[in-house]
Parts: sequence; structure tokens; C-alpha cells
Amino acid sequence: GPPVTRRLSPDQYQATIADLFGSTIELGGRFDPEMRQDGLLAIGDAQLGVTSAGMEQYDNMARTIAAQVVDEHHRDLLMPCKPADAKAPDDACAKVFFTKVGRLLYRRPLTSDELGLQIGAAATGAKALDDFYKGLALSLASMLESPQFLFRTEKAEADPDHRGGLRLDAYSKAAQLSFFLWNAAPDTELLSAAESGKLNTAKGLAQQVDRMLA
Repeated sequence: GPPVTRRLSPDQYQATIADLFGSTIELGGRFDPEMRQDGLLAIGDAQLGVTSAGMEQYDNMARTIAAQVVDEHHRDLLMPCKPADAKAPDDACAKVFFTKVGRLLYRRPLTSDELGLQIGAAATGAKALDDFYKGLALSLASMLESPQFLFRTEKAEADPDHRGGLRLDAYSKAAQLSFFLWNAAPDTELLSAAESGKLNTAKGLAQQVDRMLA
């Protein structure tokens, strides 16, 4: 069928946040109602957008989640690095953080432009607030309410095994597989299988399916 874009369901959103940042992170908001089509939520999700009220809730949740990720109770566990000065920007530490977190939130590696945008936003926030962590939280919140996170987009590529045909690219395949079997975003191992090309082989796909079912 044609490629579609699906909005994350509340369960998928909550599972992704819990997997990435831990089950103690509170969301601090509510979701727009889901919609069934032909009795199925999965089809309904492909028809949903985000209302203005729903966007306000996503913004509230994004800010609430991001603030908890960098607070004194969680930062030592969730941050892969420490800034040289907690009251100033640190692009190197921000790059490490967004490279890791962005890959899991967007279900693919960030492009160089996307990574640069997040690092720059964190630096601007840190300068304005005299706080590295608050600047990082502002930038992280923008990712948590971005279409790249809130919507699952299928991307196609040429299929080398079928001339003139198309197939899902490896990251789209990883997302489809993960949301189907786990109702959550791909983990690091599944994304690595997509990145290496193993997920596009019968053996590699079978290995991941067996691992995920186990």
C-alpha cells in the first residue's frame, strides 16, 4: 500500500518515554482522543493530526519530561556526560547527549543539520538562563513535540531484489517491526541492525524477530 504517517498512540508515547528515560518520569499532560476506523485504532492513527488543544498538551508534556530528565534527581543517571561548566554552554556534551537521545526519539540518526540545530538551541538557552541543563531541557522539549517524534513516517527506497520495485528503508522497517511487536519505539540493537543493513537480510530480520519475541 501507499506510505502513510501515523500519530503515536498514547500507549506508544508513554512506552517510548519510559524506555528512554525511565518509568519514574511523569508525563504531566493528556492526549487527544484516539480514533477507530473500521474498528481499528492502527488505521485511525493514520488519519489523525494534532488539534491546537492537543498541541498545547504535547508542549506541556515535552517541557515537563525534559525538565525531569535534566533535574538533580535524574541527570547523573540519564546524561551520558557532564558539562565543563554547569552555568555555560557546552557544545561537546550537548552533541553527545543529542546524538544518543535523538537517534532513539526520531527512530533514526539525526542529520547533521538536525544535530546542529539542537546543539545551537541548547547553547542559546544556556546563555540566556546561565544554566547548561536548562538550555538542554529547552532544546530537548522541542524534539519531544516535533513531528519527527510524534508521527511515524514510512520512507521507501529502491528494492535491489525487484527491479523497479520499492521497499521500506531499514529504519522504517525497524519502526514497523518494533511498534508491531512491542507497541514501542525501536531499541538501540534494532536500530543498529537497520544501520548495518542486517535488517534487510532474511537472516538478520529473523534474528531480530526472535530476539524481540523472546
